[in-house]
Amino acid sequence: MRARELEIAGRFRSPTDYGIPELPDWQVCRPSRGGVELADDGDTFIRAEDPIRFEENHR
Repeated sequence: MRARELEIAGRFRSPTDYGIPELPDWQVCRPSRGGVELADDGDTFIRAEDPIRFEENHR
């Protein structure tokens, strides 16, 4: 349900108009050992050692 609310809010208004909080500013890190990490204020909170790459299909 949340994804649907974000989609509608993103197309027609600001998500905050629907009571959806703004996303935080996360840092994306690419460590020398490979993979990818997401951090908030320098503290890593999620890490993927072998992330899957994909291409968005733009219509």
